[in-house]
Amino acid sequence: MSRGLGFRGPHARLSVFLAIGALLLPFASLAAIAAAPRVGDRFDYDYNTNVDGGTGDYYGYTDHMRSHSSYSVQSVQGDQVTVRGLGSWTFDGSDGTHQSGTVDVTPIFSLTTRRYYSGIDVNTSNPNTTTVWFWVPTPATAGQTIPVLDDIFTVTSTDATLWLGVVPHKTLLLEASGQYKRNDAYGQFDATYHDRYYFDRDSGFIVAEIFDEHDANFVAGFHYYAEVWVTSSSYPVPIDTVTFSLVDLGLPGIAVAGIVTGVRVRRGPSRLRLGSKDFPTDVRIRKAKRPADVTNLVPDGSPFFGPFLSVFAERSIAEGDPVVLALADRKIVGMSLFDRESMIGSLFASEEVVARVLAKRLRMRDFFADDNLPGRIFRAKEIDRFTILQLQNPTAPAYDATIVRPMTAADLSDVVAIAGQVYGGRSRKFVESSFRGGDLGFVAMHGPAVAGFGFATVVGPVARLHTLTVLAAERARGLGTELTNARLATLAALGVERVIVEISKQNVASLRIATRAGFVPIGETIYYSRKPEAAPTALQRQT
Repeated sequence: MSRGLGFRGPHARLSVFLAIGALLLPFASLAAIAAAPRVGDRFDYDYNTNVDGGTGDYYGYTDHMRSHSSYSVQSVQGDQVTVRGLGSWTFDGSDGTHQSGTVDVTPIFSLTTRRYYSGIDVNTSNPNTTTVWFWVPTPATAGQTIPVLDDIFTVTSTDATLWLGVVPHKTLLLEASGQYKRNDAYGQFDATYHDRYYFDRDSGFIVAEIFDEHDANFVAGFHYYAEVWVTSSSYPVPIDTVTFSLVDLGLPGIAVAGIVTGVRVRRGPSRLRLGSKDFPTDVRIRKAKRPADVTNLVPDGSPFFGPFLSVFAERSIAEGDPVVLALADRKIVGMSLFDRESMIGSLFASEEVVARVLAKRLRMRDFFADDNLPGRIFRAKEIDRFTILQLQNPTAPAYDATIVRPMTAADLSDVVAIAGQVYGGRSRKFVESSFRGGDLGFVAMHGPAVAGFGFATVVGPVARLHTLTVLAAERARGLGTELTNARLATLAALGVERVIVEISKQNVASLRIATRAGFVPIGETIYYSRKPEAAPTALQRQT
């Protein structure tokens, strides 16, 4: 399931069961350096993988693979290096799957290109361009790029500290991050990964790899994690003597106390007591990682968006985004979440002290917050203000059904493309989660083409209009008004009693449409940034 060792890169992906066998192998090859591989060079390593954090169809599913292998250089003849790999592995899944086996491979690779000549020990779509994973040429310099398997890594440190047990070692650190499309026995997923390789600075051979990946599609997701640790080798990895002296030979008690204090100061407390001495309210701060964590909660914690907090949390969790809750028993009194797609978060809280802790617990550079919270507590600069408008007891305005119609699944690709053009960033996950999460969606047509769209979220008697979007070339034709009227007519038919909408003060056209529909201002939210010069444009909140 991963792209670690043999799964890395948009091309080198193993199917589930092929992966199990090849997983043992992937961590056995690296390319040579000035100190080229020699006959007798060897290393033993453990390679372990875990799948957890499942959502949707993968909720509750876990699996893990455990392996141990030995690699040794058999011969070096001119440009060709022959390596022998022997190992064994076991695989267990929570669905009852159990498999085990052995590995015996003999990869031959080029010293010059590090590409495989034969005996490739990983599955890849293009073995002719795949480089070995267990050896890289040294010395290397920071910023240098080095291919590993079918991915390109950057040397981020030539002096990285890596802990092997209780001993810190000096290593060469290579990192790569990215996205790719998974299509294997697990299904079709959008995968986001971060891969770190640690190599011996002298010989160039592998010391460790740490691979982290998150996979998601419309109906499911999971977390994949893999580690490689060299357990013995013919090449000594230098010890980080400074770190060893400070940590292993220092005062661990003081260090632990300092860490605990630092974490508490940085993260804030896990429990708060609000209210008066006679009528206190105990509040717990905790992460929400599963849909069950927000089931049957009573939403509150925001003067404007309180009824929608549970929906926001559920969709963020489904997308694999972080969510932190402040709970008074089963009541949400605050929440912070971060949308990785837009790189913009949201913070809601009914009390300043709750907002302070949430801001520490989930640190976000760019985020929205209600204006009932003093901006000074965020240590961030105000970028934009959004007006919150409300419409009581909406009636059913007329709209042209030949121009506006309900959104269908077939419209999603067009709608995502329009969002990308208008907002200048990624919006696919947000658009699709809104549609598949049950929001009312409408599209406006110009001839046979989709020219705009808008959504409405309904929670009991309250609704929220969001994401009114029209292509720039199609504006000033009344499409925004038609989309608004279509949504309001549907909400009126459903018996909705109150509708809110959030619009940037810079978006004069949308404010005009809302005002003409009868909306009146009731408050504001503020878009903040801790790095204003790099803050992304936020024409609307992707929550």
